[in-house]
Amino acid sequence: MDQLSRAPEATLMAICEALGLPYDPAMLRWPAGPHPSDGVWGPHWYTKTWDSTGFVVSPHADVEPPRPDADYLEEAVEIYHRLREHALAVPERR
Repeated sequence: MDQLSRAPEATLMAICEALGLPYDPAMLRWPAGPHPSDGVWGPHWYTKTWDSTGFVVSPHADVEPPRPDADYLEEAVEIYHRLREHALAVPERR
């Protein structure tokens, strides 16, 4: 499950604290539409982002994506779990 989508406020607070940055509730919302920093690929990559104004929990957030049958998959999953051990701990949203 995507931690930022599941608990955006708690996740952003934890990230700010870990980096020594002040948290601002304005981080949870943004104006709809394109932004100057989107670059030339913005119209191709960011259409759903341009329609959004804040974080939304995906209705599929708890669904495990299908695993491809690939030689490298087992090693990649192992590396992911090693990296995940170092993720910021964010309290579950109730």
